[in-house]
Amino acid sequence: MNEGDARTLPTPKLRRWPGALMSLFVPGFGLIRTGNIKAGVLWLLGIHLAGMATMAAVVADFMPIWGAVAVTAANLALYGTMISRGYKPGRMSNKLWFWFVAMLLVMIFAPSPAFLIGTAIQIPTGAMQPTLMGRSPEHPINDQIFVSRLSYLFSGPKRGDLIVFSTGPVPNIARLTGQQLPEEHLFVKRVVGLPGETIEIKDGSIYADGRKLGQEDGVPPIRYISAMAVSGMSRVHIARSGEAYVVGEKEYFVLGDRTENSVDSRYWGPLPEEAILGEATKIYYPFSRMGKPAYPGMREER
Repeated sequence: MNEGDARTLPTPKLRRWPGALMSLFVPGFGLIRTGNIKAGVLWLLGIHLAGMATMAAVVADFMPIWGAVAVTAANLALYGTMISRGYKPGRMSNKLWFWFVAMLLVMIFAPSPAFLIGTAIQIPTGAMQPTLMGRSPEHPINDQIFVSRLSYLFSGPKRGDLIVFSTGPVPNIARLTGQQLPEEHLFVKRVVGLPGETIEIKDGSIYADGRKLGQEDGVPPIRYISAMAVSGMSRVHIARSGEAYVVGEKEYFVLGDRTENSVDSRYWGPLPEEAILGEATKIYYPFSRMGKPAYPGMREER
């Protein structure tokens, strides 16, 4: 080849869209791909902190639903800004590919930091109706709720709280149902008895240490029934009318609002504190029921 025939090879074109796509799955990696490692790491940390702050606001008992929606929208806008910052030309080396795959796997398999603050679950049954709705012929869509893990960080549940708990630490539930439920199987019930109290169900009312409980205590105007034999279940802690339950230290007596169709502390005894996951604070779906869960007509002030 003559010297005059020599040609310069074209420089490969660096594409922008892979950076935005990578940022979608690993926040900030689009900037790391361009060599701006410091900015990419700051975005990665910032997005996770913003996610934790958003979850804390969304599940907070005091935050109105419109406030939760506004905070969520702001967080989504921040995420979109981060992705747009990653929409820049860049080149991937073998080392960068290694770090991208490693960080992606961590984000897929490790729990999100926001999960330590709150989570969302679906109401599985109608045991808490009409406060929380499970699937039924008259209500074909299960309520979806937010659960705050921070509610009991510094103090225990209050009477009337709607708590979410794991069935794993409650051995009597497995004995009652005849099957070992998985650790992650969750129940939702209302706290009516506190540690150290003696709980009785008499004439449709709840008594704690001999005092009749009412709406001012967070107990709905329900005519409670004593536990009865449940088809297909062996008896464990079934109490008859007037029989007292003694709640131990670090235990709670919990009941379902649909008293005739709830398997609760009347059957399997007090709930150990270690089983409690958090407090049910908001219904976020269906949209027609968005807001703080409350028994119809019940006063919220306590």
